[in-house]
Amino acid sequence: MKVYDFVADLSWALGLAERRHHDPDLRPLLQALPRGGTAVDVGANRGLYSVGMARQVGARGRVLAIEPCVENLRTLHLQQKLRRLYNLEIYACALGDCNGLGYLQQPTTVSGRRRTALGTVTAAPRQAQLERCQKVVLRTLDNLADEIRLERLDVLKIDVEGAELAVLAGARRCLERWHPVLLIEAEEQHLARRGHSLMSLRKELCDLGYQVRPAHVGSPNLLAVPCT
Repeated sequence: MKVYDFVADLSWALGLAERRHHDPDLRPLLQALPRGGTAVDVGANRGLYSVGMARQVGARGRVLAIEPCVENLRTLHLQQKLRRLYNLEIYACALGDCNGLGYLQQPTTVSGRRRTALGTVTAAPRQAQLERCQKVVLRTLDNLADEIRLERLDVLKIDVEGAELAVLAGARRCLERWHPVLLIEAEEQHLARRGHSLMSLRKELCDLGYQVRPAHVGSPNLLAVPCT
């Protein structure tokens, strides 16, 4: 690891508490997450939500951080060690509607630095894009849950830049069995790249038995709560 990369990761990790305190979308998830509960963070990025949820569930709980990007995984592992989060499990993969291999595409800045928070995973990118892609493992949540013998699921957060419906399709058994509270980053432009829309996402959530509303006033993210 290059020295400046480590310094940047450490600086971000040490500033996490302030970011977490000011993130209003995290609050409803923590309210829905009991001590000893289980949460899955799909598209964990650098761990803003994963760390907050790991602290919430306590030593007897579990938080699964799902992240395919190498740079973000490095920061996640640093977070885990710095904060001694033994209940945080980190999985280097992407989630979707099938198991296999995928390709992580990340936009770059003018200087050529990758924007790791905006990566998208596809099964078959155009040939011209292959050189800029990172090959990653692609799994369904149902498959992963079976493998690790998941016993409960209270909260599921999804931030996958337009692949939200694919993640939901691959998590159907988990959703039907445990009915977790969902927080989904939902932006029309990202969904449109996959041939979907906010309307189709909302319809899918309603068909799955959820009530859907913005995570908070003015938020682009959706909070989905099981219908009682």
